[in-house]
Amino acid sequence: FRWRAKVAGRYVLRASGAAPLAFGVAARRPVLVVARTPWGPQSAVAPGEGCFLRVDAWPHLLAEEVLEARWTLSDAQGQALRPVRVLPHPNHPGSALRLPLHLRPDARPGKRAVELTLVTRRGSLQLSGSLQLSGKSRALELELWQGREPIAIGGEPLRLRVASSLREASWCLVGPAGSARRLRPRPDGSVEVALANGDTPGTYQLWLSGKDRQGDAVHARRALRALRVEALRLSAPPRPVIGQPLRVTATPPRGFEGPYQIRLVGGKWQAGQSLSVEAHASNELQVELKDAGGQLAAGQITREALPAQRAGGPRFGIAADVRTKRIFAAEYSLLQSYKQKGELPPTWAVLEQGPLTAAGVRERIFLTVPYDGPGDGRQVAYSSVRFWSKLQASARARFDALGAPPDTPYEVLNTPSPAGEQTLFDEVARLLGEDGWTFRRIGVRVRGDGIEPLREAGEVADTVEVRLLRRGVDKRGKDVKRVEVSGPLAEHTFAFGLPEELELDRSHRIVFSATSLRQPIVPRRPYPAGWQQVAPKAQVGPSLSLSLRLTRGEEVLGDTKVSLTRVGERLQASDLHIWLEHVGTPRSPLAGGAPRAAERFRIHLIPHGGESVVGEVAFQPLSPGKLGNVPEHLELVLEGRGLRAVPAKAWPAELPRPKQQLKLGDEVYLLETLGSQAAQVELVVVYERRAGGGPPVAPPAAIAGGEAELGALRAGGSPAKLAPAEKLLEAANADLAKQRLDAAEVAARQAMFQDALQPAPWGLLSDVALSRRDLVIAERRALLALGLGEDARAALVLGRVRFLQGRFEEAAEAARRGLAAKPTKALASRLEALQLEAQ
Repeated sequence: FRWRAKVAGRYVLRASGAAPLAFGVAARRPVLVVARTPWGPQSAVAPGEGCFLRVDAWPHLLAEEVLEARWTLSDAQGQALRPVRVLPHPNHPGSALRLPLHLRPDARPGKRAVELTLVTRRGSLQLSGSLQLSGKSRALELELWQGREPIAIGGEPLRLRVASSLREASWCLVGPAGSARRLRPRPDGSVEVALANGDTPGTYQLWLSGKDRQGDAVHARRALRALRVEALRLSAPPRPVIGQPLRVTATPPRGFEGPYQIRLVGGKWQAGQSLSVEAHASNELQVELKDAGGQLAAGQITREALPAQRAGGPRFGIAADVRTKRIFAAEYSLLQSYKQKGELPPTWAVLEQGPLTAAGVRERIFLTVPYDGPGDGRQVAYSSVRFWSKLQASARARFDALGAPPDTPYEVLNTPSPAGEQTLFDEVARLLGEDGWTFRRIGVRVRGDGIEPLREAGEVADTVEVRLLRRGVDKRGKDVKRVEVSGPLAEHTFAFGLPEELELDRSHRIVFSATSLRQPIVPRRPYPAGWQQVAPKAQVGPSLSLSLRLTRGEEVLGDTKVSLTRVGERLQASDLHIWLEHVGTPRSPLAGGAPRAAERFRIHLIPHGGESVVGEVAFQPLSPGKLGNVPEHLELVLEGRGLRAVPAKAWPAELPRPKQQLKLGDEVYLLETLGSQAAQVELVVVYERRAGGGPPVAPPAAIAGGEAELGALRAGGSPAKLAPAEKLLEAANADLAKQRLDAAEVAARQAMFQDALQPAPWGLLSDVALSRRDLVIAERRALLALGLGEDARAALVLGRVRFLQGRFEEAAEAARRGLAAKPTKALASRLEALQLEAQ
């Protein structure tokens, strides 16, 4: 149809029986604009300045139509630079139509070509333009005038300024994702930067362009780090005393890592998680906590204080009853009365006469009657035996006169709290929350048995049989990386990733892997029992069985087991790992400082290719000292076998059929043992958690006597010498690119054998599994790699799996995670493609 429009804009054509059609009527074609501000007019820019490349495409298309923008700039020689792909922000669809650009101060003047491709569902729009660099601009320094960095999202604003007076100044704040906003200067020449709760954390840039009094161009730029402020939980004594120190303790939010800094809002930062201020009648304190990575948390606490005259309150001394074997705080007036009348109860001994305040008697008892064991949690705060060495002469004489046997444990009763003071229960809770929260690996034991064919040199008659030699290893030590065991048909390598420590305030992973690589049989030589008839039909593979047992003394706290078996014609692997998932830290709400009362974990035993086993456990505080100090042990037992499995339908009719069978999917295998028993390995690993001050405890018998770092072992010989892990990963990557999957897996596994807790080999192995279309294995290897550290390839594989599962938001998030992990150019291209597909 033909139609003459007099007004440019967006129009809708409607017709009966058809969907409405939206279109634009424009007075000119879309143009590329170079401006100093996001919405400013076309202008030339000088080296060192910030500017914006912008496309004015309305009414040709709406910002919401743009799926992707590809910007390409040329350098001073006219060579095209790497294209910049911009995806629209979900909340700001126009962000793809604008590219913030900061020019280097040493950039050469001249014209730079700019090419833009806008991708929409209706097709692509190609635009061309240029960026003109001309003139000179003097750099100024932006100084922080008011406020503190980093800037808190939703918090107090910052004010910045330059020392010079400016004309025609334009201020612009550029966000981490390329968003931009214009800032208006205040009458004094400064500018205020404030971020609302919906803004993105990250690094913002403040750009300034203008002229000085002489009319010369000037510019300035400053990076501002913005943090989202997390809610901070604070604790303090419920009834402080006016004029006395009031101690406030912060509990870091989940995900924060020490060392920490703390301050009152507007004050100076100091190290630690607590601070003290002088208590006033009414105390409303605003506190900020910053972790090692710069994350910020803020909270507020209010406390009403008691007048100083009421703080005097009752006074106390310290006494003991040798009949009940208890130590307690006694009222000072009562002890004075007994002393004046000479009528001290016949089974009492006075440790300190006093007078002491409720807080003072608590501190004095905890100092002179040290904690040695737990109490009953009702009246008895704890037990002590070391107080005997701290008795004053008068108290010791009284004990002797009463015939009390020395070094006898006594119970210590909780102290009074007439004005809301903290008690011995609080002291005990703090003590238990500080020590004994780490499992340490104390030993391993490795036993392995294998069979190795004797391969003699020279010509040998066919009638001479191959001799099978038994090879074994049995070692105890502190750590082991891998064990190699030979079989008559395959080499089996068992690799282990055993962290030295398992700190109970974070998640951990423990890795077990077994790889079977088929070897050729000795040619033209008969094996015992006619084994060479079966060998060509046999498949090889490892079988793993892992049990986990958690004990405290003789008490079993948890016991579980998982197994995995896989076989293949040339190369097969069985991998499984333990994920100790930290899910929370319950705290003592009534104790000062809210010390931790437990650490909650979800324990996953994850076979790569089988059903996971999941259980939950809450690790309780361990009691330090000489009484009731019982360690916990985490014992892991891995049993591995190298199998030779023959499909039942391929078994020779003239040979006796084995009794042992294995069913994998729909296939039934017979486990062949004609030539020898299966190669096997047993690994025992013991982790121990204990509190300080206890008596020496002998290690479990399974690992006793091992002090050396075992490293790599081989049954009956020296382990294979492997190339450096970096070279192996390069070779694996090259093989994967050419779809030589077995070679890629072998190289990646040899890199993994050297350190099973590194993410890069597992990321490559996950990509190999993805290339084999084994999504379950690919997903679990990728999750393991990302649990061990950031890895772009593992993020890519996980994103691909999530995409194939229809979980597109998770796929896009995995792509973003991979792009943040500094990928190679090839991986970055795959990650960007995945992100675009998912979006």
